[in-house]
Amino acid sequence: MKNTYRIIAALASIKLIIQLFGNRNYGFHRDELLHLAVSEHLDWGFMEFPPFIGFIGKLSGLFFDYSLTGTRLFPTLAGVAILVFCCLMAREFKASTRGIFLAGICVLAFLPFYRNHTLFQPVAFDQLFWTMGFYFMIRFLKTKDNNYLLLTGLKLVNGQQNNFTLLVWAFGIFIGLIFYNRASLFRNKWLYISGIVAAIIILPNVLWQFDNNLPLIRHLQELNSSHLNEAGPWDFILHQLMLPPT
Repeated sequence: MKNTYRIIAALASIKLIIQLFGNRNYGFHRDELLHLAVSEHLDWGFMEFPPFIGFIGKLSGLFFDYSLTGTRLFPTLAGVAILVFCCLMAREFKASTRGIFLAGICVLAFLPFYRNHTLFQPVAFDQLFWTMGFYFMIRFLKTKDNNYLLLTGLKLVNGQQNNFTLLVWAFGIFIGLIFYNRASLFRNKWLYISGIVAAIIILPNVLWQFDNNLPLIRHLQELNSSHLNEAGPWDFILHQLMLPPT
């Protein structure tokens, strides 16, 4: 067990050092400036995205005065946490020490993560909440401890407050649980309690969207008309095949 934690700590440290070195070598991206700007006008939403990124931006201003390295520390810490939770998931699946090491190395070797965990955008936090949600769900299925079910619901809340794509994750989990153990989980009252708590916390942002004429929908429509309609599904698939390392 001690070797496992030493391996995780060593890999997490390598990830942190690489990110901190790279973070200071590139100036602010325009999207980062957008997310920092909205942190000066905290609300239950900002255009198409929920309030989490604005809240983290406010912390950046309070603690680091919006410095480049300080602002990027938040997505970097999210990236380090992703590595840790991936290693912990490997341990839950009874991987050997070498298996856990391999899981961490795969995160380190995934090159797009370095950009994701550098720029101050919702992306890094989105990936973190997906990963944590999977980890807590795995823990629940192994232990049947309802606390992990509540933690899964909490990650759903955190993720939605950061990015609406978390609803895709929730839909996938929902479908998977239908086929798990004859849908027995749907007879567990704590599933519905965690769902109700999540819905109550998410509600203010949903109401904000309606009060502001659904900027999320307007954004998706604009994105589709200006970018997405230029490439069909097959073009997308072929483009992925051009990037085998990713």
